[in-house]
Amino acid sequence: MKTEYWDIIAKELANEELNVEEQAILESLKSDNEMKKIIDESAEVFEKSESYYNLKKFDADVAWAKVDQQLNSGRKKINLNTLLRVAAILLMIITTGIAIWNLGSKKHALHEFATSQYDLSIPEIVLPDGTKVILNHSSTILFPDEFTGKTREVTLSGEAFFEVTSNPEMPFIIKTGSASVKVLGTSFNVYAYNDVATVEVIVKTGKVELHENILSDNSKSSNVLLLAGEMGVFNKHSCEIRKEGTFNSNNLSWMTHEIVFNYSQLNDVVNTLRRAYNLQIEVDPSVDPDLKLSATFTQQKPEYIMEVIAMTLNLTLEKTSSNCFLIKNSN
Repeated sequence: MKTEYWDIIAKELANEELNVEEQAILESLKSDNEMKKIIDESAEVFEKSESYYNLKKFDADVAWAKVDQQLNSGRKKINLNTLLRVAAILLMIITTGIAIWNLGSKKHALHEFATSQYDLSIPEIVLPDGTKVILNHSSTILFPDEFTGKTREVTLSGEAFFEVTSNPEMPFIIKTGSASVKVLGTSFNVYAYNDVATVEVIVKTGKVELHENILSDNSKSSNVLLLAGEMGVFNKHSCEIRKEGTFNSNNLSWMTHEIVFNYSQLNDVVNTLRRAYNLQIEVDPSVDPDLKLSATFTQQKPEYIMEVIAMTLNLTLEKTSSNCFLIKNSN
């Protein structure tokens, strides 16, 4: 801020008369919400400041005369109003620094919660507004210690299921880098890993808006409104958004641990297990890709599910390393 602005604010706090131009500048400063807050807090400090109160009672001329006499200098005496203005400016700088630090701390005080690559514990966290979030493996969520302003914003990398506390006056927004999800109060799943080409949103209850993040003031954001039971997919490369009428319940198996295969091709089976349990699964090229499986699994461990699938399809399962499997023909 310009030095003359501090002087004007100091004069205002010291109850000195402002001219027309200074008054206009002061009103302009007060029109800025953060600046107005700083001025108001500074005024409160002045009112409560014992030092300032004592300074007003202090005989500045007498004190300055004593100092001047001791230093034997030729400097001129300073009057009380000038001294008050200097003190006001100094205190203003200190107060403003503290106020700006506090505002910045509140604005940037973020909490980070992350899960590891092979974490299948699906931890649940509760955000400041009561919203519940369940995180999948290799996921990170950033959120403030308090939601302020007109929106509730969090940042997600990975996959998470949200049960958002309803607040129509303060929409809940999830930023994933290339796309955002906006809701008022509902439950839904967001799949947004950085190394995956798509962002997927599955709505369990309520309504959700999936839209592309606006990159510039002139760009227009494409968006789609999703209802309960629907899924929206955003392609990061083409920046296209499409809505699918229904979603596969297996896309939530990472959280529910319930998987249903209904005459599903082997390739779909493998992809489901990779996503649900973060398994590294390789299928030998000699294995018939048209093999189909019908089975239901509930709360079983991943390795057990893999063994059952191999046995059912008359295949051989090899565990090559931790969390890594190879499927090949039995003969």
